[in-house]
Amino acid sequence: LLAALVFQTATGLFAADENTFTNSGFLNHLVSEHAGTLARKIHVNFFNILAVLAGVHIATVLLYRFVKKQDLITPMING
Repeated sequence: LLAALVFQTATGLFAADENTFTNSGFLNHLVSEHAGTLARKIHVNFFNILAVLAGVHIATVLLYRFVKKQDLITPMING
């Protein structure tokens, strides 16, 4: 899940804005126009995968809490 978040962040940094070029990623000026457009497409499409991964993560934590009677929420917060 952490690797997916890093990937989403990285693609967002290089993504080019579709309509205007004022909201492009911070590092967009380092890549070509084609690479920026590709990074944007990947960034937008990968969001759905990231949402599913987050949902699976939450469902698993709740499964452990209520079915296995093992609290994982408090250790995740406290470390």
